[in-house]
Amino acid sequence: MYANDPEGPSKERRGVGACTGIPASACVVLKPGQALSADDLIAYCRRSLANYQIPRRVEFSDTELPKSGSGKILKRILRERF
Repeated sequence: MYANDPEGPSKERRGVGACTGIPASACVVLKPGQALSADDLIAYCRRSLANYQIPRRVEFSDTELPKSGSGKILKRILRERF
């Protein structure tokens, strides 16, 4: 799975503010006031991704994803959580 595989469909899902993929996982930040379960997000991804691209684990974060000075998401920090 490539890091950006779940990003496209997940960001298109209403209520998702930020999403990034790390191997077999997705880290998601919801927009304020939105609710979404991991099962709903995975089902949504199944409609537009190949089976090997679908995240096996979804982690929701209450805070913004860690970013570098240029605004890119720091995936190495996210990998440490897993």
